[in-house]
Amino acid sequence: MPARAHEVRIIAAVRKHLRTATLRGLAIDADPRRVSDILASIDHSDADLLGVINRVAIGRGTLEVTLDPVRLATAISTPAKHIDPDHLTFRAAFTLRRRGVETRLMFEGDAIPRDETLSRNIAKGHAFLDLITSGRSVQQIAGERKMSVRHVQQTVEFAFLSPEMMLQITVGGQPVSLSTAWCLRHQIPVDWTEQAMLFTAAGSAPFPNS
Repeated sequence: MPARAHEVRIIAAVRKHLRTATLRGLAIDADPRRVSDILASIDHSDADLLGVINRVAIGRGTLEVTLDPVRLATAISTPAKHIDPDHLTFRAAFTLRRRGVETRLMFEGDAIPRDETLSRNIAKGHAFLDLITSGRSVQQIAGERKMSVRHVQQTVEFAFLSPEMMLQITVGGQPVSLSTAWCLRHQIPVDWTEQAMLFTAAGSAPFPNS
């Protein structure tokens, strides 16, 4: 996962913490209007939010972030002496989700992104299967689409994913092993029970990629 992608996810965690902390007294004795102003500044300051981080410690499934009181005070236009120190350190549970070559840092409560590439290939697989069942040959489809016969055959296999798995893919909840790249390197069983066993076995490794 690129460093910038990590930064974006950590900034999102800091923003979430600061929103909650602001409502719980981050700025000591702030009146409602001041609280509203602070919330607005938090929602429009990516660069400043990265700058207020003093330290990030990564543990097993937990991220501990410590904020710098002076830089935070500047970011939200509040005197440093009015920053409640109890809100300067927070922990966030996270998991790592892999999609092909990309590893994404996911915090608790994050919406899981749908694998759009996988979804497109499933749709293409169904389209190819429809053409085949209507009488077109794999060779004809390959020639028309300027694809290899093998690639057409591999793409058709996406259409054999079970309805349950397709539903999981729609909401981004499929096994971490199930990516377009992985499917193109492995034969997908037509039997749905065998599919489930295959994906479960492949997903038992921390970062399956072969």
